[in-house]
Amino acid sequence: MSEALKAVIAYCFQTLKVSSITLDPKVDNSSSVALTEKEGFTLIGNKNHFGSEQLIYEMRVEDWERGRRGKKKSKSKKKKAEGSGNGGVEREEREAAVEEPRIEETKKTCRW
Repeated sequence: MSEALKAVIAYCFQTLKVSSITLDPKVDNSSSVALTEKEGFTLIGNKNHFGSEQLIYEMRVEDWERGRRGKKKSKSKKKKAEGSGNGGVEREEREAAVEEPRIEETKKTCRW
């Protein structure tokens, strides 16, 4: 699921050119909450939606870009440590089938 979320995030920021992404998982869905936090979303609030408590997370394009730069530096250091051989062949990313996100044009925000 992590790879799918990363692909959706990249699609929203690179292709759709949104300025932020908002996710609102249910409080009791610990897997979704953990994945959202792992990918770098920031908790900005909570709400009661149709009788269910939900957390509201946001990621801004600036935060995503900053995180990507940090990860690229970490990967290049790791590759130097491993040497120049091709011992760790990188796996091709799989295309994830995701539902088309709804875009709020006024805010340039992508929301699920």
